[in-house]
Amino acid sequence: MGLLGWSEIHPFTIASVADSHEGLVLFCKKAGSWTNKVFDVAVLGWIVLR
Repeated sequence: MGLLGWSEIHPFTIASVADSHEGLVLFCKKAGSWTNKVFDVAVLGWIVLR
């Protein structure tokens, strides 16, 4: 990630709702090879999409 990695723009957001039992919510835009792989894993059913 590097020294300035925290300041880079990322195409995803990690969100959660305190009253929800769904766990972690990840909003992700397909914007490159890494986020495309995340989407592919989700499509395979390793991640629940709603």
